[in-house]
This record gives sequence, C-alpha cells and structure tokens, in this order.
Amino acid sequence: TKLIGGVAIDVTELKQTEEALRRSEAWFRTLAEASPALIWRLDPAGEFTYVNPPYLEYFGRHEDEVLDRGWFPLLHPDDAGSYMASVDGAQRERRRLQAAVRVRHRHGDWRWIESYALPLFSDGGEYLGHIGTSLDITERKQVEEALSEADSRKDEFLAMLAHELRGPLAPIRNSIEIMWRTAAPETESV
Repeated sequence: TKLIGGVAIDVTELKQTEEALRRSEAWFRTLAEASPALIWRLDPAGEFTYVNPPYLEYFGRHEDEVLDRGWFPLLHPDDAGSYMASVDGAQRERRRLQAAVRVRHRHGDWRWIESYALPLFSDGGEYLGHIGTSLDITERKQVEEALSEADSRKDEFLAMLAHELRGPLAPIRNSIEIMWRTAAPETESV
C-alpha cells in the first residue's frame, strides 16, 4: 500500500477578493476616463502614477511625457513655487489639498485650474499618495477680475465725485447757515 499525502487549501475567498479588486479598479478607470474633470494620482514621492485621458487632452501631452516629467513644466513660473509647496505640504501632512494655479493649456495660453485631492491609505494605514481632480476655473477668475476692476472704478468715481461736489456745495451750505443765523425771530401777532 502506498500512502499519498496532500494539502488542500480553499482559495475561494482569495479568488473572490481578487475579482472584487479587479471590478473596483475597472470601475475607477471607467469613471475617471468618462469624467470631463482632470483626474490624477500621485505616489508618496509626488510623482504621477495615473492621469486620465481628459488630462492628457487638456494639456496636449502623451501619458509617458506627463508620467516621466510630471507637471512642473506645465505650471506658470509665477505660481509654480506656491502651488508645489501646497502639494508638498498636503503630502507631508497627509491632508486634503485645494490649490489654484495657472497652467499652459494645449493651445499655448495660460489658464487657471483649481486642484482638489485627498490622501489615499492602504487597509493597514500606509500612505499611498493622493488622488485628485483639477477643474478649469479660468472663466471664474476672469469674472472675479472684472468685478474687482469694476469695484475699483466705482470707488475712484465716488471719490472724484465727492471731491468735485465739495467745492460747489460749500458756498451753498455756508449761505444756508448764515441765513439761519441771521433770520429774524418770528413775532406773535396780538
């Protein structure tokens, strides 16, 4: 007689977990690629690990360009330092990010985007990076600037009007004051 030994391991749960993970990743990619928002993921070192097709289209770049060189070349030189400091701070402190920056659009013009991101953690609490989205806010910035300019012009106009009216109104005010002082008291008739 021969004795044959073996171990049987039930891998059903493992297979179910792997399938759930595949479905979850497919769901995320479908959502990210269908969204008009610019969606991206950073690793803990601040390097891109994912950008969605609208992101690539917005900047007119190929995925390998963005993943290799990151986003720094896309940022306006005047805004790059403060924006990157916001991103670095959010990653270092593992907190929410909200920051606006001017970026070079695929047509070559500077446009404003506002980025929002949240830290991503593993089930064990390990920091995995940030997942974020960026929205074009150029029109909003233009409206804010126009309102600010209109407010400044209104303030300048009112200051000029007040200055110009002081001159002609002073003699009228003085005349009325003199009339009140010199007016004879009314007498009662008997």
